[in-house]
Amino acid sequence: MGEGAIEQEKQPIISDLFPVSKQSVLTAFGELSPTENPTGAEAAAMQEMKILSETNLDVLDYDLRILAQIPREAGDQLLGGVLVCHRALREEARARGGILPTFTDEFIQKFHNKGVKTLQARIVKEQISVHQAASELTRLHLVEFENMEPEFSETVKRKLSVQPDWDPEKDLGYAGFINTYLLFRQGCSDPKNLQSAR
Repeated sequence: MGEGAIEQEKQPIISDLFPVSKQSVLTAFGELSPTENPTGAEAAAMQEMKILSETNLDVLDYDLRILAQIPREAGDQLLGGVLVCHRALREEARARGGILPTFTDEFIQKFHNKGVKTLQARIVKEQISVHQAASELTRLHLVEFENMEPEFSETVKRKLSVQPDWDPEKDLGYAGFINTYLLFRQGCSDPKNLQSAR
């Protein structure tokens, strides 16, 4: 049994994670950003992926399905955002005295299906391409995240916008971060979505 699974057994499950503190995201970037941790970021990312696979394999599988549909470099950026968000949420749970919940596979499947249906509905209703519909949804998710977590989102944007001409709508790392955040936010909103609630 891996470290994440052992941790899961010993500590209380924390689903009351929101709003997320600024310190949690600073910790995540401090560990996983190659800019802030040039010698240890890669090992930290591997460890985060291991913990995610041991405690929420369905979340990782969901992300890997998305990654399989895009080019490798874009996928690396998206996965980077997923892992930083997961680390920030883990840090928030740790600061509140426990660990992240594990979601049911039913919830993850519903979350995935809802995203696909929303995308398809936009394509049909607005007579637009898949790319245009995905861009519109990304914009909506950005606004949703920024409205729900003004301080948290501002900190994330400050960390990501160090590149000149940074565009939040085109940053796949930011998209991965937000998608993971929204998944956890929705999953934690109903005890039926948590495996411990079974």
